[in-house]
Amino acid sequence: MNNAHLHSEQWVIGAVLLAPSGFDEIVHVGLTADSFVFPSHAEIWRAIEKCAATGHSVDPLNVYEQSRSCGAEVKLNYLVELVHGTYGVHGLKSHAKRVKEREIERGLKNAGLQIAAFADDPEQVVQAKLEKAQGLVSAIGRVAVRSAPRSVADIAIEQTAKWEDVQAGRVVPGWPTRIPSIDRALNGGLKPGSLVILAARPAVGKSSFAQQLALTFATDGLPSLFLSQEMPATELADRACANVGRINYSAIQSGQLSPDDWSRASEVMESLARLPYSIDDQAALTLLDIRTKARMVPGVKVVFVDYLQLCQGEGDNRTAQIGAISRGLKALAKEMGICVVALSQLNRKVEERPNKRPVLSDLRDSGEIEQDADCIWFLWPVKDMGERRLIGFEIAKNRQGRLLQLGLDFYGTYQRWGESTEDLQRHEAPVRSSGKGGFDD
Repeated sequence: MNNAHLHSEQWVIGAVLLAPSGFDEIVHVGLTADSFVFPSHAEIWRAIEKCAATGHSVDPLNVYEQSRSCGAEVKLNYLVELVHGTYGVHGLKSHAKRVKEREIERGLKNAGLQIAAFADDPEQVVQAKLEKAQGLVSAIGRVAVRSAPRSVADIAIEQTAKWEDVQAGRVVPGWPTRIPSIDRALNGGLKPGSLVILAARPAVGKSSFAQQLALTFATDGLPSLFLSQEMPATELADRACANVGRINYSAIQSGQLSPDDWSRASEVMESLARLPYSIDDQAALTLLDIRTKARMVPGVKVVFVDYLQLCQGEGDNRTAQIGAISRGLKALAKEMGICVVALSQLNRKVEERPNKRPVLSDLRDSGEIEQDADCIWFLWPVKDMGERRLIGFEIAKNRQGRLLQLGLDFYGTYQRWGESTEDLQRHEAPVRSSGKGGFDD
């Protein structure tokens, strides 16, 4: 450890002991006792944190007494020496950042050594090694990421500039779904940093609806990622071709394409090749898998997870696992400035209702999903209208705008969705379930 490191650590501690507001000025840097290489400095910083937490003045005497109460051997004359040294408050922030950077660098070196140690271990499978390595690096990232409170005035000034840009058409207020009523309810569309839950019973069409949204965003130039844990990527590709090219999906599945279908298919392939749309069909995704895959797509804006209950978590309690995953998805959305759309199953109670309309308590496995989500959308079957099916759509929770209920027309032949002109309530008559499902999900 060179003298520059020692000097920075001494500067930080001396300036904090000298200036009444010194600790508060650098709290956003995220220094902890582990940030300091020298053991005596780590003990001093631990005592400084306890003084600040208990409301005591951060001065040499209080820090000395606090350290003694914890059994640490901090010398009072060293504290006084630091205060009367050549350290100035004016350089506090830069030296604090330097100490933090050295901590991160040490973490990277340590992670590298640990990875090198188990990389050749024949007792561990490659996937386990990779997850362990990613966990070590992610832990360093959590140490590095900190934020400081900001004045509401500063934020408001930035927002005013954003309002002007939106009004002038230079910036869109959200990422539109291209379904007019939904976009109005969302005040323009999906927002970065948000978690949207799209929930339905099996075979209602949530995967198909989600993929149309993904294709819409990609067409608008927003890189989108669809993580499918149930449906293979090849099937999603077939559905994308049917949706974009208005090609009969059954013909694609059976290989009975007409000459006109083949002509459109060729054009569709060229169109899809230009879209910033990625698909991954790994099963049993962990939160770490989702984070890693999201970072693999350059400039990704919207990530779809199909579906939440197929994700793999830690521990034996499934409710706690799903709650941890939903919290993690919300944190990922904020951290990366993206929107995460997580598909979710509903419990079977919804089947007991004549009109099959879901309520928030129907969310399966965890009430925490409702708490974490910025928006919760429901789909439910209403009526078979011949070539199309009327599907109920509801925004049951919306931190971004207003609540909404409307009908959607689902054309299963082409896997396409659109806003319906049908009166939803007029068609919602009590019906007896056949128990056979019937909406290709």
